[in-house]
Amino acid sequence: MFDELYCKTYVKTELSKQELLDRIANIVDGQVNIRTIEAEIMAIDLVENEDYDAEKLNETDGFIYYPFYLEIDPVIKPSLSRQSYISGISHLLEGLWNELEDAVAACEFEDQLPSKET
Repeated sequence: MFDELYCKTYVKTELSKQELLDRIANIVDGQVNIRTIEAEIMAIDLVENEDYDAEKLNETDGFIYYPFYLEIDPVIKPSLSRQSYISGISHLLEGLWNELEDAVAACEFEDQLPSKET
């Protein structure tokens, strides 16, 4: 069950890595530990995207060239349900959309996540 809950989320922002870590920690009420945000239901690794290319950001699927991505995994515990985890990812996305330029999730359950209002 938990393997299918991995979620990669591309993030477009001009914030520094540390500023982004702090923003994400605030959104999910988590603690920063080096490059990982540890929250109640998820662990989020912030990674600088080696494929970042500012000239390709507006292409179709340009999000894969955003400067950062998040590798999000559930924190495995008996009380964690699939739906509560997906709700947590939804909350994270909405928080990122409110605070940053853009964020795009790529995961097996992306059809169950909210869409960004344009």
